[in-house]
Amino acid sequence: MKKIEILENLETNEDFQENKINYSFYWAYEKAKRAGLERLDFEELGFEKDYLEIIENIERFEIKEFTISDQSTALMNELQAFKNKGYSIVDLIEQETGRTNWNFEAKEDEKEIKPALVLRKIQK
Repeated sequence: MKKIEILENLETNEDFQENKINYSFYWAYEKAKRAGLERLDFEELGFEKDYLEIIENIERFEIKEFTISDQSTALMNELQAFKNKGYSIVDLIEQETGRTNWNFEAKEDEKEIKPALVLRKIQK
C-alpha cells in the first residue's frame, strides 16, 4: 500500500473537510496500513453520498485497485455505483482483516479472513 502524505497528517474534523477526505476512505487506508494489506479494503461504504466521495478519493490518489469486503444488504447498490463510474470486479479473494478470532477448539487466536471483491477501473 502506497503512503498518502495528506492522510498521514489529518488531525481534526476540519482537516478532513478542508482536504475533502471521506471518512470511510481514510479508515480503509488506516486499516490497510495496520493489517499490511496491499490494497485499500472497504468493509463499510456508508450511503450513496459516501460512494461518490470514496470514488473521488480513489481517483484523486490514483488508487489502481481496491477491495470491498462489505457484506451489507446494500452491497448491490454499492457495486452499481462503482460500475457506473467505470469500475469492474476483477477477482474474488480471501484476505486477512487485521483482526483475530478465538478458536475454542484449538484454544488459540486465528487471523480473521473474509472474502473480498477486487475492483479496478476498466479503460474502454
